[in-house]
Amino acid sequence: MISEMPEWFRLRLALTTPFFWVLVVLGAPALLYSPGVDVALWSLPLRAFVEEFLFRGVVQDALERRFALRIGIVTGANLFVSLLFALAHLPTHPPLWAALTFLPSLAFGALWSRHRSVTACAFLHVAYNVMFFLSV
Repeated sequence: MISEMPEWFRLRLALTTPFFWVLVVLGAPALLYSPGVDVALWSLPLRAFVEEFLFRGVVQDALERRFALRIGIVTGANLFVSLLFALAHLPTHPPLWAALTFLPSLAFGALWSRHRSVTACAFLHVAYNVMFFLSV
């Protein structure tokens, strides 16, 4: 299982795997979109998977292995990654919307901490995004 591999090996594996770079290239157009009701719903699963792979599968997992801070179901790594997640949304979202991504990110991170599944995090992320964009 990937989560049992040494941290340096997982990072090296991610950076040298063509699949990782395909995800990065496919996720890059997300930087150009403007949030609103005109977002293509078909793109939400791809964006969610790319974000969850990077933020949970790579960054949060590496930080949780290094730092053991935990407050209830939320880890210190989850707090830090959720802050990064919100900051990463600043280029494509109004500041308030970007800040509001912090709370759902905590939920995605708690799910990661408990189940170590990028797929589960991505499904939750997609469900949240679909509900959000359909309500805007």
